[in-house]
Amino acid sequence: MHSPDRDPGAPRSRPAPSAPGEPSWPLPVRPLTAAEILDGTVALYKAHFRTYLTLGVLLQLPALLASLLFAGFLPILIGDEPPSDLAILLLGQGFLLTFALFGLHGLVVRPILTGAAVHATAGLFYGQRPRIRDALRAGLRQALPLVLTTLLAGLLATLALPVLVLAGLLVLAVITVPVGYIAFLVYFHFYPQVIMVENRGYFEAFRRSFRLVRGHFWRILGIGVVVVIGTALVQGALVLPGAAAFFAVPLLTGQEAMRTVAGIGTAVLGIAAEALMAPVPAIAGTLAYLDLRMRKEGLDIWLAAEGLAAAGARP
Repeated sequence: MHSPDRDPGAPRSRPAPSAPGEPSWPLPVRPLTAAEILDGTVALYKAHFRTYLTLGVLLQLPALLASLLFAGFLPILIGDEPPSDLAILLLGQGFLLTFALFGLHGLVVRPILTGAAVHATAGLFYGQRPRIRDALRAGLRQALPLVLTTLLAGLLATLALPVLVLAGLLVLAVITVPVGYIAFLVYFHFYPQVIMVENRGYFEAFRRSFRLVRGHFWRILGIGVVVVIGTALVQGALVLPGAAAFFAVPLLTGQEAMRTVAGIGTAVLGIAAEALMAPVPAIAGTLAYLDLRMRKEGLDIWLAAEGLAAAGARP
């Protein structure tokens, strides 16, 4: 078991005590069960709702603009009249801008704000109060490694596709491809945490994540599946009733213009639901990352010795 002389994620000085009435770390500082990680995710989100929701809203702004832009072009796409040459030109430019905004959202904004949420959660573990400004600054400081490592992960996943297909001899590719991608997602899941907490980047972040997950693959996969299904169910419960109501209006009124309203309303609902749930994977992932470090490196023992455990945390 490796125990570093100093944990890279620890604050440089002892954290200030929590203010009276301020929520403290809701989990014991020891290796956690899967149920404790999931319960802790909910407890942290509730206790620091404004911080996490703000990060989620900022994350979704480019996607919101892209969705609204796309919804604005719906009348051209579904209208009864053939579009004019000018409309087609505007449609093409609008699609390019829409794809650019979605690309900005997925490849730049999401990694940075995921890093900010990781910073806020890890800071709580070390006894620091989460502040939106500090979290954003931390994410921006690590913007280059976060963005480039995310691009690298996408590139590796793309390059792995033909390898997985050939490994399955084409016939079994339907098995090798999803299994390979699931393994990739699980083993390299913690690179944002490694970048933000340990200040490592690029291939070292992947190697570090792989070493942490090794021996705990099924446990991390199970936690991830529960988080993905749980967030999807909550988002669906928030979006589907409203979307049905929005699309029922033009059918009942017979007004063509209401289609645009329905499209915009549904887009806004979807973005709002995703903004609400976006921080959840980062919180759960950071708790799982800290759990692995306590299991494999004795991080909890080091923290107890240094007196840097979160204020109010249970042993």
